[in-house]
Amino acid sequence: MGTITTGLCNSFKLECLQGVHVFGTDIFKAALIIPSPTASFGAASTNYADLGADEVIGVGYTAGGVILTGVAASLSSGVAIVTCDGPSWPAAIFNARGVMIYNSSKSGKAVALYDFGVDITDSNGPFLL
Repeated sequence: MGTITTGLCNSFKLECLQGVHVFGTDIFKAALIIPSPTASFGAASTNYADLGADEVIGVGYTAGGVILTGVAASLSSGVAIVTCDGPSWPAAIFNARGVMIYNSSKSGKAVALYDFGVDITDSNGPFLL
């Protein structure tokens, strides 16, 4: 089984210091992943295009994922945080192991990856993160 390591992408950290990502203006998306046995996603991932054939395929899922709504950056006790509304796929029939958050306004630059810890199977119900 392939791996997904939860965390921010290294490229995203640098791009934030360079002013590449603009929260409140840019469009961020969530793309689901079901990694092949040799796939590895984590801090070194740089772009949505890296997912390739490891992006989920199934009923109710469209390549590229869904647009995240309610994206907002704030500061809490000296820690910068970004929040958003939970993305969902209303009529889902697919398996997913994790998700990549990426900036579709900036050529698919990767932001973060999250591993669900197990493969999640959804059969004709809403898939909620």
